[in-house]
Amino acid sequence: MTIARLQRLPLREVWAHEALDFTTWLEKNVDLINEVLPLDLQPDSVRRENAAGAFSVDLVAEDASGDIVVIENQLERSDHNHLGKVLVYLSELKAKNAVWIVAEARSEHIGAVDWLNQSGLAKFWLLTIEAVRIGDSPYAPVLSLVTGPRDVQGAIQEVGSEKSVRDSTRQRFFEQLLELSAAQNKVFAGLKASNGPYQGATTGLPGINWVYAVRKDSTAVMLWIERGMDWVTWNQAVYEYFESFGLEIESAIGSPIEWDAKEANRSRKVIVRLSQGGWQNEDRWSEICDATVTLFSRFKDAVSPHLQNAVKSAGNKVAVDPLDDDSE
Repeated sequence: MTIARLQRLPLREVWAHEALDFTTWLEKNVDLINEVLPLDLQPDSVRRENAAGAFSVDLVAEDASGDIVVIENQLERSDHNHLGKVLVYLSELKAKNAVWIVAEARSEHIGAVDWLNQSGLAKFWLLTIEAVRIGDSPYAPVLSLVTGPRDVQGAIQEVGSEKSVRDSTRQRFFEQLLELSAAQNKVFAGLKASNGPYQGATTGLPGINWVYAVRKDSTAVMLWIERGMDWVTWNQAVYEYFESFGLEIESAIGSPIEWDAKEANRSRKVIVRLSQGGWQNEDRWSEICDATVTLFSRFKDAVSPHLQNAVKSAGNKVAVDPLDDDSE
């Protein structure tokens, strides 16, 4: 039996440039933070170099409740400059959580973060990042919590409890939405209710799905375009086809479209949002679900006529047969 040793590597060997390499990588892998902290960051909400006054935050994300989380990266020992930046970002964006990721945390900055958490103005999480590998294996990131809110374990339990309540509430919301939706169309019929922010159903074409979305104070209907790692060009081509008919589709829906094509994400989304309320407004779920299903019917009627042509157009651009389902 061969037993290899874990190697810790210089961070700059893995991510040569903090902004261009590490931040762009973390933007695509923000779920790594969710494995360490109970923040439930939403991958589709992540924005890089987001403006905060005259400054730019490395990453800004939303948790499942729609609250802002700022993320500041530093592939060096913690310093006063980055600590000051985080404080400015918290203030400018009215964020409830800040995540500061460093190569090494100085004791003075650990103390400062602990002191800031005692203020109760926001939750401040200090993490370290390492890069490791075994033998010739791919690089692997290791995030570790250094310190957080005064009672870190208590804060984790508190947020974990909130997440449990949120998940069960969202699931009950989707149960009601699916029941009403099934009565009007068959797209979402027979599906188990999700406890996450999204409820998807196939359009019948590979890589393109209908999606219901819910936040604490809003809902949305989406066309979600994502066929896999080897289909980035195809995803973009399908998206661009729909975008070229944007005014026509928007007119048929009767509501403005949000075009989501984040550079760092493979997926592309066509979104229409509804601000009548979300999962936290349980006393109005019937009204909210009815409005959301009605919006989806208009959305589906406007988008469906373009589906086949969008797929064929994308197939011509990337020289594949897009209607031939693959086994990815």
